[in-house]
Amino acid sequence: MFIIHPVVLVALLFLLSAPASLYAQGYSVAFKNFAEEVVFEQALNGFYQLQGATLKVQLAPRLIVKVARQTTNAELMTWAPDATQITDLFLMQQYRYVLLHFTENAQALQALDKLQQQPLITLVQPDLQQQRMKAASLLGDVTEQDLSLPFYLRLAQNKGLWPGRGGAGVTVAVIDDGFALQHPEFSQLHTRFYYDFSSKKIVNAGVSIDGVVGQHGTMIAGILFGAHNRKLPEGLVPNADFVGISQADTWTSHTLQSFYLAYLAKADVINCSWHTQWLLEPVQDVVDELSRYGRGGKGAAVIFAAGNEGQHIEARMHEASISSAIVVGANNTEGMPLKFSNFGGFVDFWAFGGPVISAAHNQDYSYFSGTSLAAAITTGYVALLLERDPSLSSAQLQSQLKQLTVE
Repeated sequence: MFIIHPVVLVALLFLLSAPASLYAQGYSVAFKNFAEEVVFEQALNGFYQLQGATLKVQLAPRLIVKVARQTTNAELMTWAPDATQITDLFLMQQYRYVLLHFTENAQALQALDKLQQQPLITLVQPDLQQQRMKAASLLGDVTEQDLSLPFYLRLAQNKGLWPGRGGAGVTVAVIDDGFALQHPEFSQLHTRFYYDFSSKKIVNAGVSIDGVVGQHGTMIAGILFGAHNRKLPEGLVPNADFVGISQADTWTSHTLQSFYLAYLAKADVINCSWHTQWLLEPVQDVVDELSRYGRGGKGAAVIFAAGNEGQHIEARMHEASISSAIVVGANNTEGMPLKFSNFGGFVDFWAFGGPVISAAHNQDYSYFSGTSLAAAITTGYVALLLERDPSLSSAQLQSQLKQLTVE
């Protein structure tokens, strides 16, 4: 089954028309993030480095702009006359995020300086790409299947949540590096739609995309949607509706569009088993919006992995420091945090960190572990809770989630 909501289709038409990225060269770039001015200076090989830090990013001749929702494209063009195209990224309740495209890097950076002085523009940043940290540890192929239920499934079973109806009636979005949906574990997958940013294509269920391996996303999908076929992984929510968003890069524009596609698809739960190196204000902004207004106003559950660096999570460190999200650390079967898991007050929930068996690309199986796994498990738990009671508010949902602890 493969259904695309008409509103989602309209949004996808914008994505398909977006021009290819170009990298900025030869400039220092200054802009504000959470009201603090940051400066990136030119580094080697077309990268820019954050002043006073090791973070390196790529820039493109595009600007992320936040304005009041009623602001028209005609008004935007009067403020940035060199822009060649305007693309909507995320329509919020009070604001809209748009992407301004320019032919040359110099035009984009000149417009950045001017737009920062425009009082009717709430925020403007260059469209940038940084490294994404996938919060999983790959542990190799499976040589012999262990048929016993893994700990996280037994826990859900003991709490009366699993298998239930397998997440029927709940929509789960996964934003990751791709999904090998031709794997036999996904033969009965209920796919709402699957969009791939690298090819700018809507992908038909069961079709492989050239050049997109999707190992990480496939393992996440296995934990959530694996067929109940007496062979691990036995998915937590195989009957839930799947929204797949393949975003292997971290362009800010793509991240905002990914969340908007999940919002338009009316996702109840959004899995993000990753984090970048640096939290950008627009990303927190749209996660806050989803957490408040998604799921028909009850708030969508946006779930991030805490990360595997063994670090204390600080404010505005990366996506795992977004207060409105559900941030998940990894623990063992005794409920003790695993040493590699990031930790601190921003971590809302702890789930099993593996290792477990999941689906892998090339129709294979693999072990994996980490806070990626913990976030996927938590995504499944949340979907099962919403299957049982769709009326739960965000606060009620988190309260019930915290009852799913090791006894």
